[in-house]
Amino acid sequence: VVGKAECLRRLLMTAGDFSNQSFEELLFEEERPRFLRFMSENPESGLPTGKATDADTPVSAPPCLRVSLKGAGHRIGVDLFHVKMAHLFGE
Repeated sequence: VVGKAECLRRLLMTAGDFSNQSFEELLFEEERPRFLRFMSENPESGLPTGKATDADTPVSAPPCLRVSLKGAGHRIGVDLFHVKMAHLFGE
């Protein structure tokens, strides 16, 4: 997790600081193998190569995984989308 992640703190209803915490730690133990498998897959595999502006080329949604995060005493269901974000954080 990058930064304080105030929105994540509100979602999980906790006062914790998530700076530099591994996102995997927010998952329930039984969710971690599926998450790791999901993240190890190529986010671009199986997606059409056409541009979104091509009327004849369908553009599909990126891969998605539903997981439960550890909230304040309960599970919070979220959908994770695996997409490549070029040049994020100057990388």
